[in-house]
Amino acid sequence: MPRTRVLLLLLCLLPATAALAQRLEARLLDSEDKQPVAYANIGLPGTELGTNSDEQGYFSIDVRGNADKTVLITLIGYEDYSIKVPALEEVMKTAGQKLYLKKNATELTEVV
Repeated sequence: MPRTRVLLLLLCLLPATAALAQRLEARLLDSEDKQPVAYANIGLPGTELGTNSDEQGYFSIDVRGNADKTVLITLIGYEDYSIKVPALEEVMKTAGQKLYLKKNATELTEVV
């Protein structure tokens, strides 16, 4: 009987533990051709938290204790993507853990 109570207690605490983890995991893709966006910078401005997407566009960042912060995703050649953590969590749920970055339409001119 005591073993059952311990198991029941652990099962009750499991959702609380999952909420504390708050790790955002997603994949960055180009909005036009749906190809992975590699080596983008992902960070929470005002903190020391940050990471990069890998060669396949995947990234993971721990946002525990920063639910009120903004996630900023940047990469040369793409528009900056800035979104609050709760909104980002919702976007990722509806988009299947995928985020789409738009290419920057700015063209560089030749310097002579």
